[in-house]
Amino acid sequence: MYQYRRMTPEQRAAVVAERKTRGHPPHAPPHFEEGVSTHVLTAACFEHREILTTSNRLEEFAQALVRGVEQEINGKLYAWAVLPNHHHLVARVDLAAFRTWIGRLHNGKSTQWNREDGTPGRRVG
Repeated sequence: MYQYRRMTPEQRAAVVAERKTRGHPPHAPPHFEEGVSTHVLTAACFEHREILTTSNRLEEFAQALVRGVEQEINGKLYAWAVLPNHHHLVARVDLAAFRTWIGRLHNGKSTQWNREDGTPGRRVG
């Protein structure tokens, strides 16, 4: 599913060049203007590994998304899906606030899950 690491240096260069011609960042999804607007937002675990493998983790993370978007950054969450290796949101948020907040959430949860799984240093997000 995650092919970039399996590509040759030439293939990687071609992918990055293609992204640049479209005006996208070299190694990240395109970002949009700052401010409040409605977006479909997606994030995946590192190399799409299944980390949220229990119903407790799925529910805990979903609750954190709802609470965070609506209470911590005063956004509006319209829909969300949390799966074992990625999540999706449809939300009206300020992207700058969302970016900072979701980074803290991902960092905190990955640290927590690595402790729970006895895998310090494992890349989660």
